[in-house]
Amino acid sequence: MTLAPAPVTRPRRTIRTLALAIASLAALAGWSAPGGAGVASAAGAAAVPGVQLVSTNPDDRTPVATNGEVRAIAEVGNTIVVGGTFTTIRDGGSSTNVARSYLFAYDKTTNVVNTAFAPTFNGSVDALQAGPDGASVYVGGTFTNVNGVAQTGLVRISTATGATVTAFNAKLNGRVSDLALVGNRLYAIGFFGKSRTVALGGLGAFDTTTGVADTRLLLPLATTRTGFGVRTIDVDRGATRMVIGGNFTSVGGVARDQVAVIDLSTSPASVRADWNTRWFDFTDRSRTVSTITTYVRDIDLSDDGTYFVVGTTWYYPGNGDSLSRWSVSATGADIAPTWARFTGGDTITKLTIAPNGVVYIGGHFRWYNSRPEDLSGPTAGAVTLFGLGAIDSANGMPYQWAPTRQRGYGVLAMVVTSTGDLLIGHDTNSVGGETRQRLAKFPLVGGRTTLRLSAPTLPIDVTVVNGTATVRNFNGSGVTASTAGSMPSGVTAGVAVGPRLLAITSSVGLSLYETNGAGSWVLAERIAAFGLDPWAVTGLTYDSDRLYYTLAGDQNLYRRSVNPDSFAIAPVAEIVSGPARGDGKSFGSCSGLFAASGTLYAACGGNLTAYPFSSLGVAGTPGTPVATPGVSWSGAVIGAGVPGAAPARANLALGKATNQSGTDYDGVSSRAVDGNRNGEYWANSVTHTTNAANSWWEVDLGSVQPISGVRIWGRVDCCMERLSNYWVYVSDVPFTSTSPSATRSQAGVTWYRVNGVSPRSIEIPFSRTARYIRIQAPGLEADFGQYLSLAEVEVYGA
Repeated sequence: MTLAPAPVTRPRRTIRTLALAIASLAALAGWSAPGGAGVASAAGAAAVPGVQLVSTNPDDRTPVATNGEVRAIAEVGNTIVVGGTFTTIRDGGSSTNVARSYLFAYDKTTNVVNTAFAPTFNGSVDALQAGPDGASVYVGGTFTNVNGVAQTGLVRISTATGATVTAFNAKLNGRVSDLALVGNRLYAIGFFGKSRTVALGGLGAFDTTTGVADTRLLLPLATTRTGFGVRTIDVDRGATRMVIGGNFTSVGGVARDQVAVIDLSTSPASVRADWNTRWFDFTDRSRTVSTITTYVRDIDLSDDGTYFVVGTTWYYPGNGDSLSRWSVSATGADIAPTWARFTGGDTITKLTIAPNGVVYIGGHFRWYNSRPEDLSGPTAGAVTLFGLGAIDSANGMPYQWAPTRQRGYGVLAMVVTSTGDLLIGHDTNSVGGETRQRLAKFPLVGGRTTLRLSAPTLPIDVTVVNGTATVRNFNGSGVTASTAGSMPSGVTAGVAVGPRLLAITSSVGLSLYETNGAGSWVLAERIAAFGLDPWAVTGLTYDSDRLYYTLAGDQNLYRRSVNPDSFAIAPVAEIVSGPARGDGKSFGSCSGLFAASGTLYAACGGNLTAYPFSSLGVAGTPGTPVATPGVSWSGAVIGAGVPGAAPARANLALGKATNQSGTDYDGVSSRAVDGNRNGEYWANSVTHTTNAANSWWEVDLGSVQPISGVRIWGRVDCCMERLSNYWVYVSDVPFTSTSPSATRSQAGVTWYRVNGVSPRSIEIPFSRTARYIRIQAPGLEADFGQYLSLAEVEVYGA
């Protein structure tokens, strides 16, 4: 099925109208550079360094498996151990295959495969756990023979020699799916019924030296469903709590559906009676027998043991194709998740929580941030993620990190190493547009520091638009100064978010604006969120990664989670305060909102009222009127002041001669230099090549000139995945080939690779002379069309 636009006035399919808004290379004034801080805005929240994500560029030196799957990874000292179903491997960059039966190891520093480590297995390796001595690894899987000796399901192996550590012998009678180690106990979950003579029922704890089962953990798993899909286990560092996932319907005789929390501090261990959820229950009983054994695919517990995150596959009606966060300290018979996000119909197969709170996810998903009802595609405002993503554990919203993966079934192993690198094991050949067969490493070095925003504090600049724009400096009790201001034409609501302005205008709707270097706001990109009519919004503000807003004809106050790094907005709104919450407050006459120092200020009916955020939704806590004699708060009230002055930069590409590899749907190449950044195809300002591998677009500046950067704006109404894993070439002389490799080898050519799905706009710094600039995309997946579409390309002078 092609996703090219049909020749009509409107695009025939919307993949995403919420763009990934933040440039990843610190080219925009004020946004966080890799490893650097942003700049504060006196008008609103201050941009500050956030968490560091791993690079989107996979390491070329990492060994690979040439067939089968990589299902498990463990870091043991300076050794990385890799398990799965493969039979041949090779060093990164090498063309020489080496035989290995389901397990190999390599040096973490040199990336060289350990040739002395060559144990043999007769079945798959599905789980790995570093041994407590730093010189061995526990191996779980389907095997029944290891190094020529009968050994079923679980074994301990020396990482130096590959020899079996014979002192450890659990004598299981079935498969191990997952492992966790805390102290002197190795925890396992799987398809085994007993260890030696101890009946276990798929869940057990074993002495790390001898493998003898601990009889204090005897909680057999049971199910009424076909198959026994016990999959995933994690234990907190204090060995007090365990979380497990699978297709079980009971644990130790206690009814639990697919997810359970185990109390390890009791003797014997017990199922937490006060922790249960019905969120994962099967509600369509016709599907429980033949269609799905379990839709929980993976669970990971945070380092501090306070929460865990669950990834699922498809199940409807139910809560499949989702990522959700759960509090360990919550109590109840039907606990709800802290948050839940959905992929629009594709599976999350693996996840891991990094120490900095980033949740890395893998699978065969294509989108993220859809509604649960949308099973065959994305919700408006969803983010394009092809098989890999990075999520904020605080609110479930995606960061701007989308390195892409040839999707296949999914990612089967994910590990964040002690040095912060992300290792993934999978079942296909390509990661980040590069050949990374079944194993890939994303280094922390070279990764981008995300944008985070600190809460705005008083005093704050507030712009009131009532015919003209006036900036008022507000200190919490009154206005200390008023000056002439500047706002986009037709603005009705807005808020400064770092150095940008998120605003609603009568002509454009909800959009991001940035400074033009001359004290004015210019449109950067349009933003959408499912179910939010921007023209109904009367007030808008930001606090603690949430957007708060009021609606015309509605007395309630709403909020949605937002990620200020990607500007993804949650598709479901929450009512915070007002009649629907029964708290005695009303926001029906508001013309604006702003927030500062933990307080929401609402301009309603020309008056200003202060509400501490802690009082919202609480009955009997009225707001406090703020008296500002002689000052009316009528008109659009916006938490933003006059934009700061940024250096003006000339766009050398504007109106210059262009060319591209082919043209479809009237998407001529000149559209990318027409001065219009609008990324919606129906606006007639987006290019469109023919469907061919290595599609390209280029501009001739007319003469050789010094340049400082190239900024690229992509399409937003559809097909974001097409602009991914692409090259930007710069040259003083014409390009002599359309082959990507030949162009990179051409004398005098400087090139830059953009890994992953490109953000809505990205600036690539160049410090050289140039006349010709080419953008070339190989196409992410042929099934989705190998087209190249660009909204605008700007080339800046030095």
